[in-house]
Amino acid sequence: MLREDTPLGTITLWKTEVQPFTDNQIELVKTFADQAVIAIENTRLLNELRESLRQQTATADVLKVISRSTFDLQAVLNALVKSAVQLCEAEIAVINRLRSRVYKVAASYGLSPELVEYLEKNIPIEAARHTITGRVALECEIVHVPDVMDDPEFTAKEWYAKVGSRTMLGAPLLREGIPIGVIVLMRRAVRPFTANQIALAATL
Repeated sequence: MLREDTPLGTITLWKTEVQPFTDNQIELVKTFADQAVIAIENTRLLNELRESLRQQTATADVLKVISRSTFDLQAVLNALVKSAVQLCEAEIAVINRLRSRVYKVAASYGLSPELVEYLEKNIPIEAARHTITGRVALECEIVHVPDVMDDPEFTAKEWYAKVGSRTMLGAPLLREGIPIGVIVLMRRAVRPFTANQIALAATL
């Protein structure tokens, strides 16, 4: 089953006794394989279309919030974290903003108000490698950690356990090359983000 000389799969037939397939049967199987490739390709294109429409809808929703909330930054940030969770199939999203040399929670989705309050009071984050936000701020680039519990540089494991996060993805919010904030996406199970989701997070 080939698509532009790239193998997508195979169709295998066999007989329980020695009886070679005829030329007509072989040609028929080739036809089945061609039809299977068309079906697979159509499904792929349909899934890509659905994903594109989903992204466009989420982006449109955020733009609507921005247009209605020109002077309401909190409403915009809240819309962004909700959209990020939906688009990247995360469970938690947090935007940490730079305030007096530390990053603090500015908006969140998927966290209880009590946990957000705890984070704001007890977890001032600096640009350093022991947290996802600190590492992103330090490197000024996307950081993907498949399992924070297996990363020796992440020393804030008690905080991550409290939140319940295992797989994390962080992207910097840059202004003239300076990280003024970080958006962090989290999954409670070890399930790495895909390349498409990582690329999408970079555009948020």
